[in-house]
Amino acid sequence: MKNSSFNAYLKTFVDDVCNRLAAKFDLYDERGKPRRAFILNALLRYGCLGCIVKALANPVGDWVDAVYRENHRLAVGLLHDRVKAGLEALGVNAISEEEAGGSYARADICVKLGGNGVSLSLNGAKVVVEVKTGVGLSYAQLFRYFLDTSETVYVAVWRVPLKQLIIFDRKRMEGLLWLALEAACRKANAILTGKAHACTHDFGLKHAVASQQEIDNFLEGLSLLPAVADAIINLAVEALSTQQAKSSNKPKLEDIKT
Repeated sequence: MKNSSFNAYLKTFVDDVCNRLAAKFDLYDERGKPRRAFILNALLRYGCLGCIVKALANPVGDWVDAVYRENHRLAVGLLHDRVKAGLEALGVNAISEEEAGGSYARADICVKLGGNGVSLSLNGAKVVVEVKTGVGLSYAQLFRYFLDTSETVYVAVWRVPLKQLIIFDRKRMEGLLWLALEAACRKANAILTGKAHACTHDFGLKHAVASQQEIDNFLEGLSLLPAVADAIINLAVEALSTQQAKSSNKPKLEDIKT
């Protein structure tokens, strides 16, 4: 099954259960649209039906220190600028966008085929970049990225403090994506049919305050930014190689030095 057909097939079921859960828990944004990203994240994140119900019934996020937000803004801004400049310098027919959103996810940075202007949409994104200012990694988030657009080839997660860039290839993730979304739909249907029971798991809000060591690790981790940008540019050129082959004056992956 082609990526586009595979994604369309999965979205049919995911859209349906998310829409029904939105109606059950009154989860709509300011435009009156179902909060599908929030709903699917809860379904993917928690194995306990009681915890999912708690998350959907009380959609309040954890308290996050403004330092983390500022660190994230700095890292995303610098990386986006570097990737954008690198693509332009190479003459690659691609654009880099910051804070591009879709139905189920919002990317810190995405790279897509150029020529259509900046749309701030995940549609057409070949490479999606997620910047982490801590040491976390969310598979629920990865699944939402791959579900949002069939054209995404790679999702890159930059864990700044660890000086680590992790690359997730769509081809290797599709089987797992199917299993995860199948499980999410089963959990949603169980909740919708009244099979969820109250649980005693601790679901209190978390309060995270940045420490001096965390800030030092983050600032030190930013030293990897040039190498991270080069790696993302390489991924983008590779993912766009089919389109670039149509024009002999466009650079190919082997022409890029990192």
